[in-house]
Amino acid sequence: MIKLVDFHGVNDAFELGVKFSYGITITLSAYNIVAAQCAAKYLQLTEDVEKGNLVH
Repeated sequence: MIKLVDFHGVNDAFELGVKFSYGITITLSAYNIVAAQCAAKYLQLTEDVEKGNLVH
């Protein structure tokens, strides 16, 4: 079990971030883009980590 402190979002947002991290294709839409952006910032998925990362 992983406990994320101060992770404001739903499980779906975290799942999007993890799938993106492992190279699994994700579909961003008007319904999940804000949650995905929040998860990406929390998980520090920035351009410093890899080009074309989720925060960009």
